[in-house]
Amino acid sequence: MKSLTALFADLTQLTGWFALFATLVYNAYRAIKNHAEMKIAKAAWKTLQLQSQLGKLSAEREALDNGINFASGLKMQAATLAYDRLLLEACERAGIDAKPQSHYQDVERLRRERALNQLGWVW
Repeated sequence: MKSLTALFADLTQLTGWFALFATLVYNAYRAIKNHAEMKIAKAAWKTLQLQSQLGKLSAEREALDNGINFASGLKMQAATLAYDRLLLEACERAGIDAKPQSHYQDVERLRRERALNQLGWVW
């Protein structure tokens, strides 16, 4: 049976192969790690976008609720529907049990907002 060093001309050749193998393993590890970090960064960016959109719609709903202008009821309804859909998406992203809309939409909206606030979401 041949020994491992007999397969290579000398020990330096064995060291060279080991260095090449170690470099390949390290580069593969870095590629996998960078890919995972990019996925996390994209998820964080999407979360920030959701928080920003929720803040804008919340401010718009407040402005519509305080003001009286032409077709404000229809605008308020559209803003509320958009806000509820974003709130549902945010709950799904945060892992909160997001029940479908029921007859008690205001109660469900408050429950979702409270659950997100407890997880540290602000808007």
